[in-house]
Amino acid sequence: MFVTIQQIEDHVAGTQCEECGYKGCRPYAEAIFSGDAEINLCRPGGERVIKNLAVTLDKEVLPPAKEKESPLIAWIDPKRCIGCTLCIQACPTDAIVGRSKRMHSIITDECTGCRLCIEPCPVDCIEMNGAAEAFPKAGDDTWEEARAAQVAEWVRIKKDRKQRRAVKIDAAEATPVEQKVPELGDDVMAKIKAAREAARKKAEKKGPAPRPRKKP
Repeated sequence: MFVTIQQIEDHVAGTQCEECGYKGCRPYAEAIFSGDAEINLCRPGGERVIKNLAVTLDKEVLPPAKEKESPLIAWIDPKRCIGCTLCIQACPTDAIVGRSKRMHSIITDECTGCRLCIEPCPVDCIEMNGAAEAFPKAGDDTWEEARAAQVAEWVRIKKDRKQRRAVKIDAAEATPVEQKVPELGDDVMAKIKAAREAARKKAEKKGPAPRPRKKP
């Protein structure tokens, strides 16, 4: 039976945590597909992911490469947050909201506990706490492939947005200066010349500015 990369990706936890050593779940699925990675590297998915992949790929069930941890979500200490936005840039699911130099906060329903926001924080104001009861986190028995697919869609949207922004920046840098600033027409130049001449005549009529008087 032929197995696709998408089928493999559907089985992994979908947290985009990079615990497997790859830059997200899709690259990990591609590595499994090509035979460059084992099926036991997904820490959040644990034995559930290993067994599902083993059945799908007709492989032997392996012991987890890393010990499974309790599902966690990020928490930002409002007293220490300086609003640097580095955690927002690192979050693969846009689960952190805030503005520059303003306190940030976590959208708990969208946090997968990937921990990628912790290292960039310059003031160590982010901690991992017990998972909220509002929504299952990767590693819970209630986590389903539909949830992983939803998280993967969030990641795809953010990647597309970053790529579009990068294309705009590249295009702006490649545009010659003369194209960025259009040439002014003769009528506009005539108005500028007339305004300068009027300002000159007004200054001549007023005479030189008086010198400031010295204090006795």
